[in-house]
Amino acid sequence: VTRRWQDGAEVEGVVEILGNTRDGLPTAQDLKYHLAWSSVYAHDCKRAGRFLEHHDFTSTQLLHRLNLSSDSGIHYRDVERFIRVSATTSIVSTQAIFHKRTKRFVTDCFRVFDRAVMHGQQFDDEPGLQCNRVWLSSWFRENLEENYALTIDLERQLKLTRSAAQLLAAMLRCWSFAARNDRCFQKLYADLCALLGTPCYAHLSKAVEKLGPSLEELRQFGYIVDWQIEHTRD
Repeated sequence: VTRRWQDGAEVEGVVEILGNTRDGLPTAQDLKYHLAWSSVYAHDCKRAGRFLEHHDFTSTQLLHRLNLSSDSGIHYRDVERFIRVSATTSIVSTQAIFHKRTKRFVTDCFRVFDRAVMHGQQFDDEPGLQCNRVWLSSWFRENLEENYALTIDLERQLKLTRSAAQLLAAMLRCWSFAARNDRCFQKLYADLCALLGTPCYAHLSKAVEKLGPSLEELRQFGYIVDWQIEHTRD
């Protein structure tokens, strides 16, 4: 949930992430594969001299970007999961997501990939693709074309070992950009837990015990200078 002032009135924006029944919501692991895919996609777009509407890539390319073994079947299944999640997870925006080309906050439903065909699957008249092929959704591609995207350093991201720290690092890019004129920013603990998909503990000591190590890892790697978890009046 976000709030902003527009034409003298406070407007509430809401984003809902709806996962599929098989895989659930995207995880920190899916985020890493997305960053690896983004790196391959950017390279291929530069080589083609344009933004690609659909993109062919191999699972091995992503594994090499992530320094993972290409001999493990588990890793290939993880790539398949990432592709499936990216094509089926719905992002529902109610006056929350900004569309750069139209310069307005929109009420709509999006996905990252509109369609995905994986290695070995039949595509039209082809008996079996020798790569993975994904079609970028129009809103995603248009925002990329308008350079309306915050980049995340893949190598730096891979240094983080905790799932919560990996997810928070990605969110920090957005939060720090929005609060770039302030020395600090605050987030409600319950909201963080909802974003991370973790239990929300009523006792402060338990909250610090569970979330603290991830925040400390972010501090150690320079994402934040310091952190606190404290009671609020509400």
